[in-house]
Amino acid sequence: MDYKKLNDNELIYMVQENDEDSTDLLVKKYSPIIYKLSLEYYNNYKGFLYEFDDFYQEALNAFYRALFSYNSNKEVLFYTFVVVCIKRALRSFGRKVSSNTKNDISNIDISELEYCIEDEKENPVIRDSFKGLEKIIKDVIFNLSLDVGAILELKLNGFTYKEISKLLDIPMSSVEFRSRRARKLLRNKINAYYCK
Repeated sequence: MDYKKLNDNELIYMVQENDEDSTDLLVKKYSPIIYKLSLEYYNNYKGFLYEFDDFYQEALNAFYRALFSYNSNKEVLFYTFVVVCIKRALRSFGRKVSSNTKNDISNIDISELEYCIEDEKENPVIRDSFKGLEKIIKDVIFNLSLDVGAILELKLNGFTYKEISKLLDIPMSSVEFRSRRARKLLRNKINAYYCK
């Protein structure tokens, strides 16, 4: 069975009916997202003696939970739902990791810590600027329609048009068109923010 011939909702329905092949297909389809999110959070908590595999396993568990708790009647794309679930699980795992090791100074990469502290002290303008930029990006993504917002979010996370087309089950030409429209809107909002 090829996941390209079925949309996410059909596969999820079959997963919820305990079809193992559909589960394997969805894991295969979403493995690039699971991997990228795991790597992102692992890089944030590198100094705490946890391996990448720990973060990947946490993300995979969150993905499996999302498969069984997803409700297509809520009018949310499965992609959006699963990304939120994985990020929430990894954030929680990251807090647990840091609290488990906060008293063990030997686990922390001191040079990295000094750099972060120095960066915060020396560049408050840059820090505030990035916070403003992050807020603009989130506002734009949340105010776009679900399909366009998902494309923009994937593009900002480094996915190619081909990968996005495959993940969202839409033609590549639609991905390119919607991405251009979303990036133009984002560019206008950023220009307005920095020119005021």
